[in-house]
Amino acid sequence: HLVHGIPVEKFELAATNFANSSVCEENSCYSNNIPTGVQNVTQCKAKSPTFVSRPHFHLADPSYGDQFQYGVKDKEEGYDSSFWIEPMSSIPIKVEMRLQLNIMLEKVEGIEYLFKNLQSVMFPVMWFESVAMLPQDMASSLSMLVMMPSVMVGCGVFSMISGLLIMLSLFLCKINREKLKVKICGEKPRVECDYQIVSPGE
Repeated sequence: HLVHGIPVEKFELAATNFANSSVCEENSCYSNNIPTGVQNVTQCKAKSPTFVSRPHFHLADPSYGDQFQYGVKDKEEGYDSSFWIEPMSSIPIKVEMRLQLNIMLEKVEGIEYLFKNLQSVMFPVMWFESVAMLPQDMASSLSMLVMMPSVMVGCGVFSMISGLLIMLSLFLCKINREKLKVKICGEKPRVECDYQIVSPGE
């Protein structure tokens, strides 16, 4: 996947994210003793009967949708949340969050004459979609930040190779000078050669 030309990895909420313990045993600590697909957050909201799910009870138990004749319609796409992460820096490039708030409607003691036939209903109050994305003008800066480690490694390798080549060049130059001295000395009498080496004015 690419976002503004930046390679990213997409992560989505797991299908068992709001599941009860009968579907996902790891969720047993949440005491979510209701049909799967809806998260009980009553204790988080001053014990108000609040529940969280995906929009239109997406991926939840069909019994939630069967409570309504119309208005609640699940579909395969468009109701899930996702996170687009740059893998090298772990910076979120794009976040799509879609959640639904529900309340549990139940009989209230003392006014049964009004709601004597009311069944317990998980009633969807609202669902929202929130999308945040890295601005286009910041994409180039992030690209440079992501490329920086590779650039630094490249500079380090280039410096090492350059240093080795310089040392090799100096070594070869020294060898050539020694060979040249030997060649010159070999063409002249030994006394004259020794004289030239001792006297720098020659």
